[in-house]
Amino acid sequence: MCACVCVCRKPIQCGDYVRLTHLQTNRNLHSHHFQSPLSGHFEVSAFGENGVGDSGDNWEVVCSSKSWRRDNKVQFKHVDTNLFVQVTGSKFNRPIAGQYEVSSQSSSSTNSQWKAAEGIFIKMIKK
Repeated sequence: MCACVCVCRKPIQCGDYVRLTHLQTNRNLHSHHFQSPLSGHFEVSAFGENGVGDSGDNWEVVCSSKSWRRDNKVQFKHVDTNLFVQVTGSKFNRPIAGQYEVSSQSSSSTNSQWKAAEGIFIKMIKK
């Protein structure tokens, strides 16, 4: 199971595997079977460099339409653990005061629904 490089103007389909890379650090969204520090769920972190990492960086796109659209909610299910990435509502004190913990867990909820707000957007062309 490998996450493929996205091709411009080709919609990401629901069920596709992706790697989500932070634009400033070039590290991938990553998870594994380690306990998260605040909620006790499973940890989500940054890993790899310039898109290179391991299977813990692969996420399945879960959505209700045929493809992932910027204006619709989407979920990301970790390929290795089958857990959904979510915001727990717990905030860190140090070293990143005020930042919410991001973790993963088995149940899908409103805390695991995401909507694109910033980033690089590719305009979909209607046929």
